[in-house]
Amino acid sequence: MNPRTAAALLIAFWVVPVLVVATTLVLADRFERAAIVDEADPVVSVGSVVDDASSPVTVTLVSGQSRELISPIGGTVTSSSTGHGADIENGAVALQVDRRAVRWFVATSPLVGDVSPGSTGTDVQLVAEHLGVDGSGERYSAALRLAIDARNGEGGWPRDGVFRASSVLFANPTETSVGRFEAPVGSVVSEGGRLGEFTAPVVEARLAPLEGASVDARLSTASTVLTIAESTFPISGTAIAEPGLAPLLAAIQAASLPSTRTSETEVQYREAIWALAEPEEYGVVPSSALIATDDGTPCVVTVDGDATNAVQVEGTTSIGVSGTSVVPASLIGSQVLRVGAQAPAETQATCG
Repeated sequence: MNPRTAAALLIAFWVVPVLVVATTLVLADRFERAAIVDEADPVVSVGSVVDDASSPVTVTLVSGQSRELISPIGGTVTSSSTGHGADIENGAVALQVDRRAVRWFVATSPLVGDVSPGSTGTDVQLVAEHLGVDGSGERYSAALRLAIDARNGEGGWPRDGVFRASSVLFANPTETSVGRFEAPVGSVVSEGGRLGEFTAPVVEARLAPLEGASVDARLSTASTVLTIAESTFPISGTAIAEPGLAPLLAAIQAASLPSTRTSETEVQYREAIWALAEPEEYGVVPSSALIATDDGTPCVVTVDGDATNAVQVEGTTSIGVSGTSVVPASLIGSQVLRVGAQAPAETQATCG
């Protein structure tokens, strides 16, 4: 186990008899505190370490092709809230054409046509979600009629219960801003004509270790999470696509992570942490507690009253903190000899 991947370390070596000298240490990265006792005592209690394999990584956002912004209506642009780089907010007014509001419609698919009393199907559900009407489903309801009329009245459209496809500009959830806008106030636009183009949407996010660093191999196969500032996301593998992109992009934007543009379509962000979703727990002992067989199999010597017993602890690894090593979690709380080599010869002979 790589010591840099431990999320927190609490080592408690209890003296037998109880004789504790506690010292707080500042340890690297996630090894926060250690309680160390009189090293003269021959018996210690197996402490614990929690390991989440956390590794700092870069997140590279990969952009796809930008899409044209198409006018749903023809007429003269009488007002505009949109320009180069403008953010897209669902329901916000993008522009006015002949003094009628055309609003952003952010959804997974565009409207096929108008939604009016008696309509059913996916379009009805999309409009209900857009207007925040609960319980309407795919059927046109009285609550939906009220919401449509309120929206129409605000935007200069007739209060006739019809939600017109020509009153909205469709945007995918990944299309979060306008790259170019080519319809200034006073210009004449045509239905189906070009208004500009969206900023190229992010289509994928890729994780990679920091330059010169490595990532714990367990992260490639286990259930993992990615942490950006205070936000944590479950992920699988090193490539993230929809539907996981939208919350990831929002977190990156909110955290203002340092970034580098590495190509025309890729931007790399730093200061993200990739870790196991379910951290693993291990026991921890002084490295001096270990003894080994002729073939190198390590053991610790447990103590129960006057009896001693050699217990194999395969997979033991030094964690580089005050000369300590990790052992199986099943040994946490057990009493072991601080110096395994001081065990009786007959006990050491049972190792392996």
